[in-house]
Amino acid sequence: MNFGLPSAETLRKYRIWDAYFTPSFSHPGSDGSRNLIDEIERSMPAVRLGQFEKVCYFAHVGIGTTTDSKLEQLLQSKPELVLNPLKRWPNRLLGMIQLNLQNTARSLDALTQWLHNGPMLGAYFPGSGPGAANCLDPRVSQLVEKVAELDGVIMQHTWLKTHLLPIVGKAHIAYISNGNVVGLSKMNRIVQYYAQRPQVQERLTIQIVRELQEVLNTKDVACVIDAKHLCVNQRGIKDIASSTVTCEFGGVFKNQDKKQEFLDYIKLPTKF
Repeated sequence: MNFGLPSAETLRKYRIWDAYFTPSFSHPGSDGSRNLIDEIERSMPAVRLGQFEKVCYFAHVGIGTTTDSKLEQLLQSKPELVLNPLKRWPNRLLGMIQLNLQNTARSLDALTQWLHNGPMLGAYFPGSGPGAANCLDPRVSQLVEKVAELDGVIMQHTWLKTHLLPIVGKAHIAYISNGNVVGLSKMNRIVQYYAQRPQVQERLTIQIVRELQEVLNTKDVACVIDAKHLCVNQRGIKDIASSTVTCEFGGVFKNQDKKQEFLDYIKLPTKF
């Protein structure tokens, strides 16, 4: 059986299954983890078939990211409940916390607790729900800077214009300064600004490069986006393994040597 997925040979080419868009992440259960564990357990046959190294685990940690006040209180009083899935699959899950942009103080504390002192690897900025805020909100910067300080990963999604379904992935950016520099969090904010709208990945990649070229007053900017499209992963073919890579190279990054240096840094398996 292939559980409705591509062949095992195809799945083995990919390492990580982004499991964010499942019902359990909206409400992880009255004990803070039960629904999550059930959901991950149901996915395990497909994970084993594809020989995935990791499954993403996006956790509510009791800082007001849900509308369930009882659940929020429970997670505050018993943070160990957040760890249940990680304890069950310690070598399988990539843990990331959902931040509350309406309460930066609690979010900063949570980053210290879960990234610096705890087992989480990164954070997610919600685009909806009680913790959501516009990406241009000045409160975003200090959270982005804190994640960067803790060497964490930031996950963000956009919406595919033609289907209004999410695109989930990472944007890799490089530039060579001619004297002007920009803060790390500002690059994240530029990506967020162009991503949080009905969008197509190809245009998004170009927009990020053009904006940074203008801000930095240099043509030497490059961007590579590697993302999954939910219109492919959760409808139609339902191919959860496929990802799409788009790139835009400006200035010296058009030269093969400099382009290859950038690609070697990010270590994408995709051939350009």
